[in-house]
Amino acid sequence: MKQTIAFLGKGGTGTTTLALASAYQAHLQGKKTLFVTQEAAFSVSEILGHPVGKETSTLSEGFDAIQVSATDLLEKGWNKVRSLEGQYLKTPFFKDIYGQELGVLPGFDEFNILILLKDWHVKYDLIVLDLASPLATLRLLSAADQLGWYVRRFQELFKRSPLGQALGPFLEPLAQTVLAAGLSGDKIRSSGSQLVDLIEEARKASEQEVTLYLVANQDALTLSSARRYWGAGQLFNLRYGGVLLNRVPDVTEAMLKAFPGLEHHVLPEVSEWQGLVKYLPPIKRTKDLPAPIQLDEKALTLSVHLPGYSKKEVELSQYGPELTLRVADQRRNLILPSAFRNKQATGAKFSEDRLVLTFG
Repeated sequence: MKQTIAFLGKGGTGTTTLALASAYQAHLQGKKTLFVTQEAAFSVSEILGHPVGKETSTLSEGFDAIQVSATDLLEKGWNKVRSLEGQYLKTPFFKDIYGQELGVLPGFDEFNILILLKDWHVKYDLIVLDLASPLATLRLLSAADQLGWYVRRFQELFKRSPLGQALGPFLEPLAQTVLAAGLSGDKIRSSGSQLVDLIEEARKASEQEVTLYLVANQDALTLSSARRYWGAGQLFNLRYGGVLLNRVPDVTEAMLKAFPGLEHHVLPEVSEWQGLVKYLPPIKRTKDLPAPIQLDEKALTLSVHLPGYSKKEVELSQYGPELTLRVADQRRNLILPSAFRNKQATGAKFSEDRLVLTFG
């Protein structure tokens, strides 16, 4: 099974070193592994003792690394889009638009990483992401959900427009290119509905193939930050493999209570990053955790696991059957089942790190 893993922790907790060690561990186990970093190339190259640049470099047979930048991602991804248009449009109009010009579009860089992830997963068993920040990683993994919201909102308006009619034959191949391998290719009702369904399949693939690890140490701020990264990922149904307590001399009760249900792994301080390999847990998800998002159609309640957040940070809005949850700077859109139709949220409370909404 193809896998992607990433480490979420406040700066200084050692996420890059842990990502490198995990990639090396997988390589030693015989997995074809790619380490992807947005860190400055010289810093990662210094750690590895091997140059890492904008093109894939081989560290050892079956173990590669690449350093990506927003500008390069925009250009590479956009070149793929432009190469497709000639196959589906009689009069191409993207050919004179360059990737850098699209940098102002929110989320476009994340979609270009998705394009590259599709290509990388053809070759590699494991991809280890070390992006610029935990929020950058979460934005990437929630990109399909965000795009789905815009498509659902505007697909009818777009389909009726001259641009939508011109792009109709182009939408499905574009979506398949951007939104990863393994999509079914089933014939669906129309180009707009087809795109919505393709995005939904891509969102499910992200949930199934990505495992996240939280990283913290004895500093209370790293613990509270990791809890918020946990909650932000749970909002999008992302799954976690556990908590890595890095360079922690003594495990305290506060550390254990901060992440109920997740497996804890204590890692000692080592002189060389390769020394972490023997202490790292195998890549797997913590089992038997309650579903992050739960619906009770009889009680008409919806609950979301949001550790690290408070009720005052949550905003709700409803548009027909769609419920939008805005939690701090994260937003998730949920389509409510038929039992909730024509019902409005009448109450909200936090209980044991879960936001519980009541409808009536």
